This record gives sequence, C-alpha cells and structure tokens, in this order.
Amino acid sequence: MKLATFLLTTFIGVMTGGCDSPVTAPVDRSPFQSIVVRDGAIIATLPATIAWMVTVGTSEPRRSKPEEAFTLHAGSVIRLSEHHSSYLVTAQITPKAGLTIDSTFDARSFGHGVTKKTFFIAAK
Repeated sequence: MKLATFLLTTFIGVMTGGCDSPVTAPVDRSPFQSIVVRDGAIIATLPATIAWMVTVGTSEPRRSKPEEAFTLHAGSVIRLSEHHSSYLVTAQITPKAGLTIDSTFDARSFGHGVTKKTFFIAAK
C-alpha cells in the first residue's frame, strides 16, 4: 500500500511540475526557409521538415510538399496551419518587397492562451 501511495504521489508531482514551464510561442518567426524577389514576384519556400496544411487564395486546403515554393504577386494570400500554429501570409512588392504575416499560436491545450502577432519579413 505504501508503494502505491508513493508511486501515485510521485506521478502527480511529476505531472504538475511539468505544467509550470512556460510555453514559448513561435509567433514572430517566419515559416519559410527563404523569401526572395524575382521578376516582380516574391518566391517563398517552405523548409523540408514541416508539413503544413496550405490554402492558396480560395483553393481547398491541402498538405504542403517538402521545400515547396510559392510565387506570390502583390496582394496574394496564403494560409499555413499545423497543430498549434497558423499563419496568414500576404505578399507586398511596394514600398518594400516582402511578406506581412499574421501569426497565431494556440496554447490552450497546454493550459495557456492564444497569442497573435503581425510582423513583416523583407524579401532578399
């Protein structure tokens, strides 16, 4: 009986101890491995390691391909989403070429809230 009480107490301590660690939201990092300007458009390339659900314009959502590149003209919009993160990406050419990204990190399943941020990444 003492062993069962000890194990239960240890288990509860370990489970509640892990909840104290902060969850850092990747809300201001680019989901792309590269963003470049070429022939008046922005080429945004995803990394090989993360599979996103991607929606281009008004098309149906689909799974992204490793290192998939998107050609975005001014005003083009794509949406990327995965387990806890989503990004609404809008291309702009002027006054500075790059992507405006509306980022959302949903940490409610970790006992935290939803973090939103908008940031701009200049194309190279």
